[in-house]
Amino acid sequence: MNKVSFTTINILVGIFWLYLFKFLITAFAWLMSIQWSYQQWIHERHRQEFILLITESAPLGVAFCIILFIWARVNIFRFTGKVRRISKTHSTLEDDCRWINVEQNEIAQAREAQAVLCYHDDSGKLIALRIMPARTDFS
Repeated sequence: MNKVSFTTINILVGIFWLYLFKFLITAFAWLMSIQWSYQQWIHERHRQEFILLITESAPLGVAFCIILFIWARVNIFRFTGKVRRISKTHSTLEDDCRWINVEQNEIAQAREAQAVLCYHDDSGKLIALRIMPARTDFS
């Protein structure tokens, strides 16, 4: 069992390392395709294919890039200067007292405290708060 788990962990770590170096694999493949294109178009004299790429495929690619760029910027143009979300209002001490049935001074102390112990009844409703002393020794 120990050997199986060790092998599994080694495989997972290997996959993780490949994932980390994925950019190198992609860069190598990209460079190889440039080398292949150069070899085919320049050394093998297939210039008609290169001219066809420049005259037909490249303008289509540029048009798609422009369309995608405009599409990505639509919301920036639509919502510039408009408030899209309204911020939440903060609750007051009185609202909190009504909500959890605890005295106002206890809630004020709990807001300032670093640690608070909360007591709940069986239905999950908060019934009491206990302010814990601040911890200063973190050793």
